[in-house]
Amino acid sequence: MKNIVIISTYPEFGSQNIGDQLITDALIANITKIAKNKKIEIRIKVIFRADHWDNVKETIRNSDFIVFACLAIRPKMSTHEYPYLNKIIRMNKSFGVISAGTDLPVHQKSRDMYKIFTKETMLLLKDINKKARFFSTRGVLTQSFCNFVDLNNSFFAGDIAFYAENNADKNFKRNDDIKNISISSPHRPEIYTDSLTTLVLGIKRLFPNASLKLIQHGKSDFFNSFCKNNNIELVEAYKDKHKGLSTYDDTDLHVGFRVHAHVSSLKRKIPSYLLEQDGRGADYGLTLNAKCSVPNYSESIDFTDKVLRRLKIKKHPKTVSAMPANLILSMIEADMHDSFTKFCYLEEQVNWFSNNHTDYLGSIFE
Repeated sequence: MKNIVIISTYPEFGSQNIGDQLITDALIANITKIAKNKKIEIRIKVIFRADHWDNVKETIRNSDFIVFACLAIRPKMSTHEYPYLNKIIRMNKSFGVISAGTDLPVHQKSRDMYKIFTKETMLLLKDINKKARFFSTRGVLTQSFCNFVDLNNSFFAGDIAFYAENNADKNFKRNDDIKNISISSPHRPEIYTDSLTTLVLGIKRLFPNASLKLIQHGKSDFFNSFCKNNNIELVEAYKDKHKGLSTYDDTDLHVGFRVHAHVSSLKRKIPSYLLEQDGRGADYGLTLNAKCSVPNYSESIDFTDKVLRRLKIKKHPKTVSAMPANLILSMIEADMHDSFTKFCYLEEQVNWFSNNHTDYLGSIFE
């Protein structure tokens, strides 16, 4: 029996971002298939990356191998995102990193995206790089960061969330009849209201006969009233962390703000367009071989702004520009006249992402 522990980014009691659960589920499915083919019995346990050490230490100690599902490379990850990661390294446990991702400050005016990382985090990343059996990244921006800081064990392999055995035989197809459209919800909807409204109105204009749904990926009280005011259906996908994203099975077209709505659609071979909200979205925009995303970044927050909000003098930053929503609508309008043919050229890359981690995960059983 092989005891495998997956350290997940899914926040059970926070935002309940269903995209984080998708990563974990895809990883479990891939490992399970490999073990079955090798005829090896396994036991998989999932723990949250920021749980209290006392809650997870016995699980860690009893593990044969640990996999970090989409290691969240962040400026203070040694203390915030992964408070017990140093303990794992000191225990000399065998581990690997699958689909590490950054959230670099692509919205800032500074030329140096990397100076925000603490010394402690950089030392931690060096240790991970040295001791991980494998260390894959999910996007070219993340891999560029790893190259820049000399994490020479890392390699670009795409997002494990693209893994989709059930969709392996599906192909992108020309589509002149878009009947069902999904819009994925934005992070921080209070400042993306104009973008979301512009997107909804534009999609209704381009596809007047289509059924339109807003897919909610994380916990928020914002979307109920928004959907009522705009007369569209709300699907609270985040309430079913394992099956909620199956709503994309019935979608002909996705456009929206969530990177794993983008992934969920593309791996089903469904045309998808992303409004990049931050460095995570930029990572996908730069990585995919088809132009199907537009930056829609919020302004960087300076020290004065933070103080004003803490004093409750200022509630929120300025509403983000809706212009990128208009730009992506222009792209969709052009592509619809070509029956979304450009996505057919994305098929090979999407399938590569889906299949790419099998060999690396197979080393767990060596």
